[in-house]
Amino acid sequence: MPKRLLLVADDPAGRGGTEIRLLQTAASLPPARWRPLVVVPSGGHLYDLLMTSGVDTRVLNFYRLPRYWRVRRLFPVDTWITLLINRYRFRKLLERERVALVHTVAKQTLNVWNVARVARQANIPVVWSCGDTNPQVLGFCRRGLGSRLNRIIAISQHVKEALLHAGLDCPEKIEVLHNAIDLPDWDARLSKLDGSLRAELGLAPGRPLVGLVARLDPVKGQHTFLQAAELVAQTHTDVAFVLVGVIRPKSRRAVFARYFAEVEALAQRPALRARVKFLDWRSDLPDVMASLDILVQPSRRETFGRVLIEAMASRKPVIATRIGGMPEIVTEGVTGILVHPEDPRDLAAAILELLRDPNRRRTMGDAGRRRVETYFGLPQRIHRLQTIYDRVLGQSNDGDSDTRSSHVREDRERPPALTR
Repeated sequence: MPKRLLLVADDPAGRGGTEIRLLQTAASLPPARWRPLVVVPSGGHLYDLLMTSGVDTRVLNFYRLPRYWRVRRLFPVDTWITLLINRYRFRKLLERERVALVHTVAKQTLNVWNVARVARQANIPVVWSCGDTNPQVLGFCRRGLGSRLNRIIAISQHVKEALLHAGLDCPEKIEVLHNAIDLPDWDARLSKLDGSLRAELGLAPGRPLVGLVARLDPVKGQHTFLQAAELVAQTHTDVAFVLVGVIRPKSRRAVFARYFAEVEALAQRPALRARVKFLDWRSDLPDVMASLDILVQPSRRETFGRVLIEAMASRKPVIATRIGGMPEIVTEGVTGILVHPEDPRDLAAAILELLRDPNRRRTMGDAGRRRVETYFGLPQRIHRLQTIYDRVLGQSNDGDSDTRSSHVREDRERPPALTR
């Protein structure tokens, strides 16, 4: 009989790697072994996406801190009541659904702590997938979080090191499991492309296009990208640039409104005017990647860099900063180029290097595709995830020796560090 797996999220509006991993897990686990159930805090993008995909989904707003709670010192009464009520509802959900394993992908460690507390009281093991290194969201790592969890899945070696630095004292519980891409689905979407994005941008077929795909955020490096683009445009007169995922803030007081104004002002400089295009968040990412000649990811902080494997799956060369989890993806000089963060000149030199050598771009694109097929395919990830689940549930048939050997096998499956 398949086991009931409860997946818990805490960001209803998320559109990034965490939400993609959640959907992949819920939709790709073999139904003969697992019956996934997803809990989200409210309706929204993630809820709609899960329901459209046919995933059993429930709404339970587990817990969020009120604003300025550190200033106020004490939680208000309504927050305590909400917490107690939803702990009770969560416990009843675990009992009613006969959940065998809880897998939380919550981004806030406080939410992970509360989910784990209720689950452990019900004697249900808990796995946590972590994809963030922001100290503000890892605060509860020092409050005994590791003792409440059976396994912690870090999406990169960089995340694992950040968790240990944040205070988790259980390195033996942390396993690195990289993000993955569903290559058959990606290729099927690529095969249906009609070149509409280039036509939408008004670009001639042979005109070089360099792009950045990321949400509007200073850590994503849009400012550095445009500074480098200005340097590139001075020597490469026909290149165009596109920023995908940059949504104009609704007001001057909105988050990142000032940053958007700075980015927009950069795009209006004489060397870049009429060469830079802004696009909102896109659901047709295969079309975006297929339209680019080079993908650039100049982030100041990046735990993994999913767009890199999406570009590599589309046989595109990539340029990324030498920070976070990105060096675990990009093989420098083979599948792309790594540059120093917040260094427009270094980034511009890398872009020009690839623009001047179409053959090298094709060679890097082919090498990137092979690397994704070897290390970042969805079947490999789902297989390893099930191995972790089985180990947590104590279903290993060969005892401790099998556990040790499985660690060895999984280490061999991880992408080697091939940067120089």
